[in-house]
Amino acid sequence: MATLAVVNGSAQNCTDGLVSVKVNGKYGFTDKSGKEVVSCKYDLVNLFRDGLAMVKLNNKWGVVDKSGKEVIQCRYDTIDAFHDGLALAKLNNKWGAVDKLGREILLCKYDTVDLFRNGLAIVRSNNRCGVVDKSGKEVIPCRYEFIDFFSEGFASVKQNGKWGFVDKTGKEIVHCKYDNVWFFSGGKAKVEQNGKWGFVDTTGKEIIPCIYDDTFNANKAFFDSKKMEAL
Repeated sequence: MATLAVVNGSAQNCTDGLVSVKVNGKYGFTDKSGKEVVSCKYDLVNLFRDGLAMVKLNNKWGVVDKSGKEVIQCRYDTIDAFHDGLALAKLNNKWGAVDKLGREILLCKYDTVDLFRNGLAIVRSNNRCGVVDKSGKEVIPCRYEFIDFFSEGFASVKQNGKWGFVDKTGKEIVHCKYDNVWFFSGGKAKVEQNGKWGFVDTTGKEIIPCIYDDTFNANKAFFDSKKMEAL
């Protein structure tokens, strides 16, 4: 939790036991005893979070730890806060991701990179979307017009104006043939075709045909009861 300390007559932010200080127009950090642990050489600094702080030097951003070590060199145009162990970084107008050791896990080659969630992130390149994992591997190539976040292990994808679903390996389990789709819930997803609604399961089978004006209150218990009736 951030507190305030008085340094050189002005209030400065204190977090993780360190205080941001400014000398001759440059920023650094001291500990609570006044010892300078991060040299006052940076043009701008952010607060420490989880032992790391974003710093700016010569219009480029990097990251320092609490010992003052520059774990990520000041070479990026932008670095976002760490999320799921990685920070999104921008270089030459392209985005990638770095880890807390300064390794560029995802090369800065994408137009946009979304936050990593459960080890995966949606990326965009040349107006096409794909998915990468935390090793930097492109598990789903950038070939879709749009990809939504995964739900129950499946993501909705759009291709040639039509919607379908892929799994986390990139396998297209529901072909892109629907006008609209909802996310998976209870192993089923609501889909629309030619103005009519139905449901598909995780194998891509249309378990309720698209013949209805709309469907309501369809949940896992409903489908499980239908399965029991079939037995």
